[in-house]
Amino acid sequence: MQSKEIITAPIVDAITPSGVVDSPSACGAFIFYPMKLIPLTRGKFAMVDDEDYDYLMQWKWFSRSNGFTDYAGRTQRCNGIQIFYSMHRDLMKTPRDLLVDHINGNGLNNQKANLRNCTLAQNMYNRKNNGKSKYHGVSFYYDKKGKQYIRTAARINGVYTYLGTFKTEEDAARAYDAKIKETRGEFANLNFK
Repeated sequence: MQSKEIITAPIVDAITPSGVVDSPSACGAFIFYPMKLIPLTRGKFAMVDDEDYDYLMQWKWFSRSNGFTDYAGRTQRCNGIQIFYSMHRDLMKTPRDLLVDHINGNGLNNQKANLRNCTLAQNMYNRKNNGKSKYHGVSFYYDKKGKQYIRTAARINGVYTYLGTFKTEEDAARAYDAKIKETRGEFANLNFK
């Protein structure tokens, strides 16, 4: 008789043959979205919904980076002029005055559940944190004597708004979350989700 081994593993993002798990839900259950992979250059792949696969496969796609994120694109010659097309803009039928936001920050995840048309300001709300703090909106300030202060601020309707000085990064991040949740709605990129 063979023994059975139970293997436990941490909850992580995963790709399966039948779908993609972008991330586990709040209760830990996995949500599978049917998808297919479109090959790009540089050994990369774009994830797309099953329903869009055949339409997109009529062209050759390449991977292109803006320095922070990779995106899928293609070119087409029209009247002697080479025109660039982004896969995500093509799928979302995005008007010229709007951008496409990749909700999870992965520019190669072009499943419609991960895409939304938005303004430039809304797209900037969802960017990754690149400061010294691990939290959005939190920064460190040192006075002339070298004493460190932790503070937070948020740009609201184009105005940089100071939200206060706090004892911990976590307190500052919670104050930031409360303010941006109130002003940015579905585009709020929260520290504590």
